[in-house]
Amino acid sequence: MLLKISTFAIPAAAMALAMAPPPASADAVSDFYKGNRIAFVVAVPPGGGYDLNTRVLARHMARHIPGNPATIVQNMPGAGGAKAANYMYNVAPKNGTVISMPLSSIIVAQLLRPGKIKYDAGRFNWLGTITTMTDVLVTWHTAGVKTIDDARKKQVIFGTSSKNSMGYQEPALLNALVGTKIKVVLGYRGGKAITLAMERGEVQGRANQWASWRVQKPKWLKDGTIVPLVQIGPKDPEYMNVPAMIDLVKTEHDRSLVRILHMTLNIGRSIYTGPGVPRARVEGLRRAFDATLRDPAFLKEVKAKRLVLNPVRGVDVQKFVAKSLKTSEQTIKAFKAAIGL
Repeated sequence: MLLKISTFAIPAAAMALAMAPPPASADAVSDFYKGNRIAFVVAVPPGGGYDLNTRVLARHMARHIPGNPATIVQNMPGAGGAKAANYMYNVAPKNGTVISMPLSSIIVAQLLRPGKIKYDAGRFNWLGTITTMTDVLVTWHTAGVKTIDDARKKQVIFGTSSKNSMGYQEPALLNALVGTKIKVVLGYRGGKAITLAMERGEVQGRANQWASWRVQKPKWLKDGTIVPLVQIGPKDPEYMNVPAMIDLVKTEHDRSLVRILHMTLNIGRSIYTGPGVPRARVEGLRRAFDATLRDPAFLKEVKAKRLVLNPVRGVDVQKFVAKSLKTSEQTIKAFKAAIGL
């Protein structure tokens, strides 16, 4: 479940990250990073939730990396996150000087398009998760669609980037399993562009995270400018009256398809470095990530920017990715058929 930021919730979540003793090779790791620079590659354009989380993390994490390297954030949008992931796997230096926050659909994209994806998420070195996520499908207040029943009777137009995005897969699966009539328009570059399209009347809705709406447009949630239809993932405690997709479906088969979407939500705001990075550097980066999420200066900025913190340690993310990639071909085939891939 996502945790709301408060002076009590942040330390409680962050303290769950265990501190391991430094390895014997700590000096070698420090020597490597001293005077070096780490690039944080974020798989979206500037301005959205992924970008904000990456920039806040990058500002503070360098203090906890041995050698205190400089940091820089580079935006690399494209192909529903695959451009950045392909770069990390095939082009970026494999020495621990490049870290990425992917789109959370990175695992599902690999499962759905194994012949087109040029990375193996299981071989990335996962450093940790800032927070898991809960997604919500919303409509613009003038769309005339305020409930799931409304969406079964009247077509509503959503915008997203590509079929590789949750912005396509979530409404497409809702259509298939629940009978809604959501038409998805592709081609938008990032969440900021989709939100602007809603304001202009080009589209009538979109998928996004509760956490992102709280940061970007909190007034819209309060005054009804956007109307939540359904949430995917753990129910948000502030919006228990908004139905969860997994509760709307009737069979275990259908629930297994919804759980594929939950893979993405569990990845949430995670970071990784490339395959082949020396183990000592991976462990150093994992410890730095854990320490950052306990850092009072980081926690202060997280609270000020109304971000969400629900951390997961890197070793646990690594295990989750490996388990998820073993999803049966039969389930993947059924999911693809349901969403029209």
